[in-house]
Amino acid sequence: MDEPKLRKRSPWIAALLSVFCTGLGHIYCGRIVMGLGLFAASTAFVPFQTSLLLFGYSAVLVFITVVLGLVSIVVSLYAVISSFVLARRLGADYRLKEYNHPIVYLAFFLIVGFIAPTSAAQVLRENVAEAFSIAANSMAPNFLKGDLVLADKQAYRNGPPQRGDVIVFRNPMDRKMNYIKRVVGLPGDRVEVREGVVYLDGKPLPQKRATSSIMGPAELPEGAELFEEHGGDRAYLIAKHRGPSEVPDFAETEVPPGHVFVLGDNRDRSLDSRRFGCVPIGDIKGRATFLYWPAGRWSRFGRLP
Repeated sequence: MDEPKLRKRSPWIAALLSVFCTGLGHIYCGRIVMGLGLFAASTAFVPFQTSLLLFGYSAVLVFITVVLGLVSIVVSLYAVISSFVLARRLGADYRLKEYNHPIVYLAFFLIVGFIAPTSAAQVLRENVAEAFSIAANSMAPNFLKGDLVLADKQAYRNGPPQRGDVIVFRNPMDRKMNYIKRVVGLPGDRVEVREGVVYLDGKPLPQKRATSSIMGPAELPEGAELFEEHGGDRAYLIAKHRGPSEVPDFAETEVPPGHVFVLGDNRDRSLDSRRFGCVPIGDIKGRATFLYWPAGRWSRFGRLP
């Protein structure tokens, strides 16, 4: 039977392994139970952090997450120092364990450096927020082709969409695609669009010509003018073209239960509910709330109406 190999442990390698993965330096030094315990302690806050993201604000969850986050920092610092000291104490006669193998260390690196962040990103993307790219100018002047926006995926967890919300939803004509439009009609509303004016239950949404905008003329669709429209309790800009509209008038229709009626802010150049009908609320992916990469000027960065 072969004798276990003898090899001295390097304090710097032990400390470096602990920096990249808490507890791995102790495993390197033959203290697998302690290493796994430190690793578990350093990640104890993750379930509470995930719960906070998924289920919303809770004072108790926030407190526990903050406390465990601080504990995690202390544990990580302790692991680095402790593994360095431990490696120095071990003599040149350290007998390698079965788990003292590069593959084991690589596995920890993959878990901490790739698998865990990827899983966390997936949880965030599916339940908290997701980035979307604007593929056309149908939402100009508020969104331009090439803009990157974040959609709040918890926006309607506790309540339905509201008039004026900008939503991201599955394209009814191609469910592999996502569309971004503005909600103008809610379930039970009677919606009509005539000559660029939206009528709800027979009453037009107030519109007035906009006198100023952060957009600038160069970023408006060619041949368009700015108007301010009031839907629900908010105001937002829309673009209306001087020439003929590419979208026909829409006869009065009642929005069915569980659906919303959506329009593009580039009112005469938008493929929206006037063409594909009302959008099921279940197909809504989230509410667009933040423009984090503007295609035009950076003065547009931030929240949008």
